[in-house]
Amino acid sequence: NLLDGVETNTEIYVDASNTGTSPHDIDSDADGLDDGAEVANGTDPTKVEAMLVPVPVLSVSILAMILLAINASVRRRRWQ
Repeated sequence: NLLDGVETNTEIYVDASNTGTSPHDIDSDADGLDDGAEVANGTDPTKVEAMLVPVPVLSVSILAMILLAINASVRRRRWQ
């Protein structure tokens, strides 16, 4: 949690001593991460996208194909 003195309620993040966050709301941008954690991570607690990190997405169909191929390979080895 942040000290109330650094939560300036301006909705503009400047730095860890002027966070722009609301002292009445633990998660000012409602992204599921509390403001203190975002400041500790060096991200902007007033913007949702500040914590979003692109993660490679593997579609279910591709994953299913990979698992089927592995399964078929294992079955072939058992019969050889």
